[in-house]
Amino acid sequence: MFDELLTGHIQAIKKSVDRGIMEKTDSIGIDVKNLEEFKFKLKNKDGVVNMAELIDMREWIDSAIKSSSWACRSFLFYHKDSPKYWGELGEKDPEYNEYTVQINLEPFMSEESESKDLGGFIIPDNYVLGDKVIERFEEAGNSIKGIGGEHFRECTNWKIKNKATAKKLIKFIDKNYVQPYIKELMDVHNIKRVIFLEDRMDFEYKEK
Repeated sequence: MFDELLTGHIQAIKKSVDRGIMEKTDSIGIDVKNLEEFKFKLKNKDGVVNMAELIDMREWIDSAIKSSSWACRSFLFYHKDSPKYWGELGEKDPEYNEYTVQINLEPFMSEESESKDLGGFIIPDNYVLGDKVIERFEEAGNSIKGIGGEHFRECTNWKIKNKATAKKLIKFIDKNYVQPYIKELMDVHNIKRVIFLEDRMDFEYKEK
């Protein structure tokens, strides 16, 4: 009940700002350029802070936390040193005599995706992305014989008879899509090395 009241209050204040009934104060100040090493610089300019400015700051903080959380989640599942690294091929299904390769390609191919944005919640379209990857995999000189399966919107779902082919596909995806994305994330946050410990991850940063 409280959350609903808070949401309604926030929406009312934002509408007041849009209509010119209320003006945001400018006493805090946020330097959004300093995103390295998961650190952020806030500038206190002194003065009175009204609710409209606090809402702006809250939304910025939520966005910053989500961005950092997404980076950590990406390292956990897609960094090669992670114990949960996606690229380890599982055992062959004894019933169907085939291997499964699954991955959500949306983060790595968002510009090519036909995904849907539902108010900030992205519904990926791995039907389209999976087909594009297989086309490029074949264009690179690889055989697609024995590759089948039906994709889900949330992730690809290749069923592959041959173990070597399954490993080649994983290597192709990792080299061309996953690792460039991981490198980009590390560069954005000025990370030199991701260190995976038993119950957490740590970071070694580049010298400035």
